[in-house]
Amino acid sequence: MPILVWAQKDSAAAKKPDFSRINLTDIKWTRAEGGSFWFYYKPTQYFFTTQEFETRTLDNADVLVYLFEPGYYLLLPDFASAKLNVENAVEPVTSRSAVFVRRGVGANFYIIDHGLIVQNLERIGINTARQYVFRSRSSDKRYWIEESDFMAAPVSRPVGILSE
Repeated sequence: MPILVWAQKDSAAAKKPDFSRINLTDIKWTRAEGGSFWFYYKPTQYFFTTQEFETRTLDNADVLVYLFEPGYYLLLPDFASAKLNVENAVEPVTSRSAVFVRRGVGANFYIIDHGLIVQNLERIGINTARQYVFRSRSSDKRYWIEESDFMAAPVSRPVGILSE
């Protein structure tokens, strides 16, 4: 189900924050009607536009947000059960460009890179550092997932991973 994001009409008037200096805990979200949400930087009431981030709904209905600038993944926890029009905190995930998300047991997972799901993954193997190595046949980019995360990361909990 796609997530809709609403921007406040006077958002352009709000001061855009210096993304290199923002405190991620000052980013808030509010669930709105119909599965949409408001996503904003509270100190200046700057509402992010959909051109500034990418979203993915996880299997547990939490929403993962990749904020292009400063290049950070944030989680909107308990999204499905959040009350309408109530301010919520984001949960910082990682500043790595890629995350691993387990969908269930075994090889049921996906990798998200800069907010987009990586297509055509091929397993290369496991290296001496006990990292599972995958390659995207589409981009030829490689991804390294710690063995402990690959084998036992909680379902729908994004984990930052190394990538090229």
